Amino acid sequence: MLNQEFDHIISLGGHCQTAYQIRRYFNIDTAYPFDWWVTPTVALVDLFESGFANLFREENMKIVQEETGPAVMCSHYGIMHYHDFDEAKINGVYNPYLVRSKCNANNSKYSYLVKKLISISGRVLFIRFSHGWAQFYDKTTMFNDYLLTRLIKSINNNITNIEFNILLLNDYNFDYGMDGNPIEKIYTSVVNNYEEKQWHGSNQGWDELFSYHGIKYNKNV
Repeated sequence: MLNQEFDHIISLGGHCQTAYQIRRYFNIDTAYPFDWWVTPTVALVDLFESGFANLFREENMKIVQEETGPAVMCSHYGIMHYHDFDEAKINGVYNPYLVRSKCNANNSKYSYLVKKLISISGRVLFIRFSHGWAQFYDKTTMFNDYLLTRLIKSINNNITNIEFNILLLNDYNFDYGMDGNPIEKIYTSVVNNYEEKQWHGSNQGWDELFSYHGIKYNKNV
C-alpha cells in the first residue's frame, strides 16, 4: 500500500478511464497530455524518451477503420486520438486534409500540456490502467522490468523537480527488477471493474482501490 499524500496525481493512460476516475475521486480538474489518449505501453516509454518530439506530425496521422468505426492513429507512437480530431469530420466522416490541418492546433494545445507536465514539482503519483491496446498497433504489451527501467529513467530525465511513484493497474507481468529486487518507485494493483462495460469503468471499484492504498491528494498545492 502507498499510504501517502501527493501534490499531483497524474494519469499515464493507457485509457481515458484513468483520468476520469482520478478527476472524479479527488476532484481534480488539471489536464495533462495522456488524459484522453489510448497510449500503448511501448508508446508511453517512447514519448518520454523522445521528449514528445514526434507528436501530431502530419505524415504520421492515419485514419484507420477499427471494429468500432473510423479513428485517427499516430503511426509513429501508436497513440489512438479519439478526441483530438472531431473537427476534422464532415458528416461524421474523417477528411484527410482536415486531419492534417488540425495537427497545428493540436500541437499548440499539447505543447502547453507537455510543458506543464515537465514543469511540475513536489510529490507525484503517476497512475496507469491497463496496457493501452490498439487494434492496428503491433507492439502492444504489458509492462516488464526492462520497459519500466526505461520509463523511470526517462521520467527522471524529463521531470527533474519531483519525487514520484508509479501505480500500475491491471498492467504488469513482472515481480522483480532485472537485479532480482523489487523495482523502486513501482506499485502494482488491480481495479475490480465489476463487469462494468462503460468506458469510465466502475466507480465502486476505483473507490475501493484509492481507499485501500491510502492515496491522498494535497489540494493546497
